[in-house]
Amino acid sequence: MRRLEEKGRSLQIREAEIQRMLQAVDERREALNLREDSLQQKLAAMEEREEHLYRIEIGRTQAATVKGPGQRNGTHREADLLSLASTIGNSSMHANERLSSKSTSRLKEDSEHYNNEG
Repeated sequence: MRRLEEKGRSLQIREAEIQRMLQAVDERREALNLREDSLQQKLAAMEEREEHLYRIEIGRTQAATVKGPGQRNGTHREADLLSLASTIGNSSMHANERLSSKSTSRLKEDSEHYNNEG
């Protein structure tokens, strides 16, 4: 009888240890999931920033081209930038996507920035 009680206690202790180990594994898994989510958010932000910088580069290239003979005014430059960005957006990495209204407003802000620089 005593032996059975000792085995029973031993099994309860082992079960408690296993439960603690499982809890530790779950906590680590959750931490890794949070880290992965954070990295995915950072990647998305970096991709958005890269796209923004690419648009700036395109805008500067377009602005340099536009500043040739005739010196087009800012309204035409803005339309050119929006048209060029739209064309690039439709034919580049995002070939199957249209520019969202958020992207269009960002393009407009970028083009206003270039108008103020020149």
